[in-house]
Amino acid sequence: MLSRPEETANQFLYIDSFTATQNEILTEFEKATGEKWKVTESTTENAKAEGQALFAKGDFSGLLLLLKVIIFGEAYGGDFTKVATLSNEKLGLPKQDLASTIATVVAGKLV
Repeated sequence: MLSRPEETANQFLYIDSFTATQNEILTEFEKATGEKWKVTESTTENAKAEGQALFAKGDFSGLLLLLKVIIFGEAYGGDFTKVATLSNEKLGLPKQDLASTIATVVAGKLV
């Protein structure tokens, strides 16, 4: 942004390295580590109900559950790639993909 102020001034910039589901991420981590991961399944509806109940009691751990709902919930706009034009190309950002990113993380290298 700072190196291209004429192209980016006074506008929202949406950046996305790649979009992946939680199951796709799990699959790639299992491939990269060669291990089967333990999975606990839930829904955003359950997280919302539990988070609101905890928060109503003054337990601020419920806030983490509510944040998960905002991030992962279908109705909350967590995937802006469906509604916004990405600025990756405008900013000259390299293309990335899930598999190589996870392999880099598992190898202990910075992404």
